[in-house]
Amino acid sequence: MDTGIVSSFSPVSREGLGRFIETVVAVEFLRRKSYGLQKWEINYWKDHQQREVDFVIREGMKVHQLIQVTCASDIRTREVGCIN
Repeated sequence: MDTGIVSSFSPVSREGLGRFIETVVAVEFLRRKSYGLQKWEINYWKDHQQREVDFVIREGMKVHQLIQVTCASDIRTREVGCIN
């Protein structure tokens, strides 16, 4: 996937920037998985209260990393505050 093609036909708006960055991160994870981290499982998590984690990196049942991607300026309120 080439995100440059998308942005050349449709400039990224402020609202779409978060999704664009998530796509860039997802492409990078898939690239790394194809170059030697085949055991990685890349998932998304969301609970009944609509709290979410963009990327959950696992090997089997073991969670290695939780990754939240954002371009929000108020990260503490929007992203970290939801875990309390």
